[in-house]
Amino acid sequence: MTTPSPIKKRKKKVDGHTVLVYSLLFFGAMLLLVPFYWMLSNSLKTEAEASKIPPTLVPMASYIEVEGKPLEVSLGEKFEAAKTIRVTVKMPEHPLAGETIRVPEADLSTPAIYMIEEDDAYLAVTYKDELAGWWLEVTLETGEVREVHLDEILSVSSIEYEGHMMRVAVDSDAVGGHREVLVLQQPHPLDGEQYIVAQSDVQQRLTPRWGNYPTSLKRMNFTGALANTTVITVLCVIGQILSSSLVGFGFARFRFRGRNFLFMLMLSTMMLPPQVSMIPLFILFRNLGMIDTIWPLVIPMWLGSPFYVFMFRQFFTQVPEELVEAARIDGAGNTMIYWRLMLPLSGPVIAIVAIYTFMFTWNDFLGPLIYLNSPDQRTLTLALNAFNGQYGTSDVQLLMAASFVTMLPCIVLFFAAQRYFVQSTASSGLKG
Repeated sequence: MTTPSPIKKRKKKVDGHTVLVYSLLFFGAMLLLVPFYWMLSNSLKTEAEASKIPPTLVPMASYIEVEGKPLEVSLGEKFEAAKTIRVTVKMPEHPLAGETIRVPEADLSTPAIYMIEEDDAYLAVTYKDELAGWWLEVTLETGEVREVHLDEILSVSSIEYEGHMMRVAVDSDAVGGHREVLVLQQPHPLDGEQYIVAQSDVQQRLTPRWGNYPTSLKRMNFTGALANTTVITVLCVIGQILSSSLVGFGFARFRFRGRNFLFMLMLSTMMLPPQVSMIPLFILFRNLGMIDTIWPLVIPMWLGSPFYVFMFRQFFTQVPEELVEAARIDGAGNTMIYWRLMLPLSGPVIAIVAIYTFMFTWNDFLGPLIYLNSPDQRTLTLALNAFNGQYGTSDVQLLMAASFVTMLPCIVLFFAAQRYFVQSTASSGLKG
C-alpha cells in the first residue's frame, strides 16, 4: 500500500498591480500629511526656530551650563578653527511665573503700569479708544496702534517677595488688606549675555514650547470666537438636516404634477456659482437689518441645499412601500411617517449631511467676512485672519498653534465619523 504524497502548498504570487496601487496610496497619504506635520512642529518652536533655515524637523533648543545651571542659548557665529561658537543667553523661565500668590496690598507699587504680553516680553501701553464689545485701541511705547481684548491688558506692579523684586499682574480686589496677583516672567541678570564656548559644550534637547498654545489663543480671543462659531455651526447643521430631509421626503413620497420638472430645476441650481447670488443676498439681509448678526449665515441653511435634498430623496425612494403603507394603516399621517419612520431610517444620510455641513460652516471664511463686522462677533476663521494680520509675519509659531487648535475639531470629527462616509455612499446610491 502506497502512502499518498503530501500536497505541496503553492506560494502565493505577489500581485504587482496591487503593490503599486497601495504604494501610491501610501505615498499620497504621507504627502498630504507633510503640511499638517509642519504646522504641528512649528507650533511647538520658538520664533527663531520656526524661521530657521535650513529648518529643523522637531523643536530643539540649545543649552550650555553656567555656574552649574543649564541655560538656554541662541547660536551665533561659529569659529571652525578653534571649534568654538558664540552663544547668547535667553531669559530662563522664572520658577514662580504663572502662579498666583497672595500679597499685602500696601507692598504693591503704585501707580500700576498697563502692559500687554508679546513673545515672552511685556510692552507698556496707553488707552486710546474703546471699541465695540470688550475690545480696546491702545498705543504702544513705539507709537504703534493696536486693537486688543480687555483680557489682554495687564495691570502690572512691582513687589518685593522673598527678598527679590518681582513683576506681578493684579487681578483681584483687595480683601482684608491683601490682593491675589499673577507672577509674570521676570527679567534675568544673564539675559542677553554672550559667551564663546566650545561647540561640544552646546547640548541639543527636545524642547516643545507648549506655552505657544495658551499665548496664541489668548491673543486671538479664542473663547469668544469659539462660542460664536459653535452657535452658528449647530444652528446650521440642525437647519440643513431638517430642511433638506423634509424637501427630499416630499420629492420621494408625494405624487404631484410637475414633480420631476421641479426636481430637475432644483438640481440645476447647483450649477449656479455662489458669487452670482452673493450681492443680491447681501442687499436683502441689509434691508432686513441683519448685517453684523449671525442670521445671514444661519437662515440660508434652513432653506435646504440641492445636493443634500438629492441625497435624502434617493434614500427615501429606497424605503419599501410596505413600511409606509403599514404606518398609514396604523393611523400615521405624513408628518408622523416623516418624523417617526423616515428620519430614524436615514441615519447614515443624516450623518453625512451633518459632517459636510459642519466642515463647511466651521471653516467658512467668506460668509462671516461679508456679514460680521464687530470684533466680538468674529468666528474662528475671522479671528485667525485678524491674528495673522497682526502677528503672522513675526510670530509664526503662534499662528501655527492657533491654526492647529482651530482645525482640531474637524480632524477629530473626520476620524470619529469615517464609517458614516461608507454607509452614506452605500445607502444613498444613484438608484431611483
